[in-house]
Amino acid sequence: MKIMQAIVKADIAARFLFLPMFSFLLCPKSVRSSHSNS
Repeated sequence: MKIMQAIVKADIAARFLFLPMFSFLLCPKSVRSSHSNS
């Protein structure tokens, strides 16, 4: 059970860390333009 919980926590943490980086790599221009506008 503890192993499963550790895997789930690691998966969630990896998603939260990976998704922003992945989206930034996919569309850095849109991210930069949005930041400069605001």
